[in-house]
Amino acid sequence: MLMSLALFGCMSEQSKLRILRLTSLFANPPIWIAVDDWDAGPGELYELEEKNGVYRMAYQSTDHNDLENDLEKKYYPVKISGTPFAQETDAEGLLIKNQTHYKYGFETTFDKWTITLIDPNIEPISSQRPNGDYWKINDTGMLEIWSSGAVVETIPNMLLIFIMVSQFEMDEYVESHGGKWHYIDDRGEVLQAQQFVDQVLSGMRNHLALYKDNVRPVWECAEGHQWDAHMKDVRKNNWCPTCFDIETGTDTGGME
Repeated sequence: MLMSLALFGCMSEQSKLRILRLTSLFANPPIWIAVDDWDAGPGELYELEEKNGVYRMAYQSTDHNDLENDLEKKYYPVKISGTPFAQETDAEGLLIKNQTHYKYGFETTFDKWTITLIDPNIEPISSQRPNGDYWKINDTGMLEIWSSGAVVETIPNMLLIFIMVSQFEMDEYVESHGGKWHYIDDRGEVLQAQQFVDQVLSGMRNHLALYKDNVRPVWECAEGHQWDAHMKDVRKNNWCPTCFDIETGTDTGGME
């Protein structure tokens, strides 16, 4: 069973709220959400954890009727293998020793990961799906379940879900006002929506950047006025502050 992010556009507001509430319970990637019924909300969580180089997969089934009191996690030891990341060389062409490489929030020697249960004969982690022969984190941060040399299911990354649902709502809001938007970071670099997603999934940027003011949405109205503000403030202030100032005869400037 393959899952598609295209389903976000068809999700009900209740489903979106369920997912957004759930994301607030976790801090670190990577976490994946297996959803069998989008209207019912998240069903199962898979979370890769690491401590002192030892990895384990945490599994948790979610009660759709009580998201704030999730069922107890189960832990399964796993080993990580894969393709080593390409190290950079110094001015003399020598490999840089002890070069730090982060992937999905972890320091690792691997660029492409294969995750295998240490005990392959363990009972299925989930009653809804088999363990498969091994799992892979693909280039978009999704968890792929592989069996007999083929992908049998792809489970979305929770951070990707959270960001894309947020961006979907921002797109809808901006379109309804005839404007456009992008991100800007603390160095003034412009980031398009997909660029920010890529940076979060690659570990280049902390996924809490949006809440630490390291990355902020910049909005532009149909008249070309720009300002930066979080989505909740844009909704509260009813779109463009410059246009509002012109209408009310005040002079507070457009860029916040």
